[in-house]
Amino acid sequence: MWTPTVLKRVMGKNRVSLKNMEVAAGIVKAMKIPNNATIIELSPGTGFLTYAFLHHTNARKIIALEREKKYADELSLLAKESDGRLEVLHAEIWEWKTYDMLKHYLSDIKVHPWEEVHPNLISTIHLPNTTKGEILMNKLLRNCHNKSGIHYFGRSRMNFIIPEKSAEKFLAKKGESQRHKIKIELEGVAVTEILKVLSANAFLPNVQCVLFEITPLIESKITAPWVTFEYVIKALTTRKNAKLIEMLSTLGAGANILAEKLSFNPNLPIRSMTVENYNEVTVIFEDWDFKPKALDDDYLTNIFN
Repeated sequence: MWTPTVLKRVMGKNRVSLKNMEVAAGIVKAMKIPNNATIIELSPGTGFLTYAFLHHTNARKIIALEREKKYADELSLLAKESDGRLEVLHAEIWEWKTYDMLKHYLSDIKVHPWEEVHPNLISTIHLPNTTKGEILMNKLLRNCHNKSGIHYFGRSRMNFIIPEKSAEKFLAKKGESQRHKIKIELEGVAVTEILKVLSANAFLPNVQCVLFEITPLIESKITAPWVTFEYVIKALTTRKNAKLIEMLSTLGAGANILAEKLSFNPNLPIRSMTVENYNEVTVIFEDWDFKPKALDDDYLTNIFN
């Protein structure tokens, strides 16, 4: 009978790995997985949570995407004991084509009306303790906004296991210096709930983690194109203690003129801006005749790395 490997050393740089079966069972219980659900698990690692999904839920199917071949191969052994409930894909979770490939494995999932939370499709993401984790989160939030990727099938719940360093950014409120651009994006497209705080002793390395549930909003608060919104918040949040009027020039030469079109005071501190404020700046910037032309995915990849 298959059992998960208990690691004696860290799997990879900045990768946090679950190592406690009791905690894994508690995570699954907190997620409230409905019967006959399909679960997508990103970066399952050695499979503690995958095993718990199989043995502590009535999920119809679990699809595990693991980028490390040795762990994907190990999970494939568990799949042989799962009576067809577990499928393991050796895939790079950072690449867009991976989420296109997922549609093949979800071909039996019906598209659900966006107004309702999808009753049978749930995803779980083990977020790396690195900037790549933030890039992955950005991709998934973009999917919420565009109703694409996992959310092509409907407004589905996402559960994130997030290391404490990143969790602080997700919990920061308006006016706090820790408020990160990812938190601004999150506020624009989803609602967040803390399901469980997880002991550092349950992970290798010993890092406290937080289990979040993130559910897309019925209507995104971001009305501007996503790529432009990313560009704007990336530029404006480089100096969070500055005022908006002082930072508009970071959007492009002469962009200070945009302040004349704002419905709110441009002397507002960056850290005190709401999602609606950022969106308004983005909408005005999008229509500006002198907006820089290089606001494409390649450009954003370069500035985010």
